[in-house]
Amino acid sequence: MRVFISHATEQRETAQHICAFLEAGGKKCWIAPRDISIGNNYGEEIIKGIEGSDAFVLLFDKAANESQHVLREVERAVSKKLPIVVYRLDKTVPSKAMEYFLLSLQWLRPDAVSEESLGQLEEALEQQVAMRKGAVDSETEEESEAAEHKAAPVPSGVPGEINPHVKISMKKRIGILAAVMGILAVMIALGTIQKSRDEKRGGTPTSGVQQPGTTEGQGQVPDDSVEESVSFVVGDYVSFGSYTPGGVGAKDGEGTIEWQVVDVNEEGTLLVSTRILSIRPFDCAESGSFGWDNAGNFYDRTKADTYTDTQIREFRGSNDWETSDLRAWLNASGIVSYPGKTPQNKGTDENGNAYSTETGFLTDFTKEEAALVEQSEEGVFLLTKEQVRDYALVGALNPSTTPTEAAIAADETTWYRGYKDSGATDYIWATASAAEGRACDIYYVNISLAEDTFATKYAAASGFGVRPAICISPEEAHWEGDGSRQNPYRMVR
Repeated sequence: MRVFISHATEQRETAQHICAFLEAGGKKCWIAPRDISIGNNYGEEIIKGIEGSDAFVLLFDKAANESQHVLREVERAVSKKLPIVVYRLDKTVPSKAMEYFLLSLQWLRPDAVSEESLGQLEEALEQQVAMRKGAVDSETEEESEAAEHKAAPVPSGVPGEINPHVKISMKKRIGILAAVMGILAVMIALGTIQKSRDEKRGGTPTSGVQQPGTTEGQGQVPDDSVEESVSFVVGDYVSFGSYTPGGVGAKDGEGTIEWQVVDVNEEGTLLVSTRILSIRPFDCAESGSFGWDNAGNFYDRTKADTYTDTQIREFRGSNDWETSDLRAWLNASGIVSYPGKTPQNKGTDENGNAYSTETGFLTDFTKEEAALVEQSEEGVFLLTKEQVRDYALVGALNPSTTPTEAAIAADETTWYRGYKDSGATDYIWATASAAEGRACDIYYVNISLAEDTFATKYAAASGFGVRPAICISPEEAHWEGDGSRQNPYRMVR
């Protein structure tokens, strides 16, 4: 039996303990991040892990209840009709979204994570898999309807909870009832999800009810008097804005940026560029000349521990995202106003790839596109180290990527060529996170040539990949396309 273990990051150690127990009993578990291969698309790996499993265990607590990533994993498991056992870690009442999928599933509420409670979990998994196989093989429409009428009400906030002290025969009876009810919940959930996706993609809803603007037996008929909004979902592709590096404006659609949706929440829809769009420093040396401070002193490695934070930033740039040259450039149209200086090439470690000759990143965005970006307080930004980890583990973000051909052509340094010559299959890109203990160092994503996903380097290094992110409200604009990579969403002017 192959078991997928879903958990919030906060319960990683508990999840690993449960995984070890189940595997000691002969089961094979799939658990992140252990079973995600470095360099692969993390979101795809999660989906494959669920689809290749025989059962699904949800470690439910406050953190899992609030996690959109866990919710998406549960939704995927429900859509695949996997047997699901919820192992409750605290008394959190499920949110409405979570309760929708967890209603009628088997719950265990152990007093503590113990050998006894884990034995109950193992037994529940075996029963669920066996009964689900039998139920799927023998279920008829009449039996489903009868089970629906006979189903007992479930106490609010504790769907299908099982008392571990009930005799085995009672467990089996409740387990059978939960299995049948679970199948009904899956059927309802799948119908709702499919209807939502059909309507989103512009197709005919599959409920069998004729919709306004449709003809029976035909697809949806466009109605010019009705403007339908588009709801982006994680994984969708969006073609939005234009940028060509090297100081030359985008012409006739050149440099159109491909983004992918990596999160949708109450704050908006988070898009991250699928490629590295430029190669340049996070922040040029604050003195204006790399390796020198404002007093004319050259950086001496043997005295590194004696320099103040101000001197370090004058020598090698600042790791403060809010005041960085990169942030100023990403959020500018036309000529850029930088905080306190103009970042020229001599402010970088290889005297190249600085900002002084290039207009701002938003220069070739349309007014409508720029306005949509500017509605967010963050504007254009970089992901933090924590966001990269979270979205790569359970979302659509692929941390492994390369620069565009235009970005490579505009590179004035040896960074990219040297990195590729070292055997890298992707390229490094900067995060907005400052490294601990150094006023000039930032974290960057380094997949190919390091054991850890992240490494650190001083801000004035001229070879960081720039992979922008934006948070927008799609409902504020009109779109065409279906969100696929072949036909991404495009803003209608």
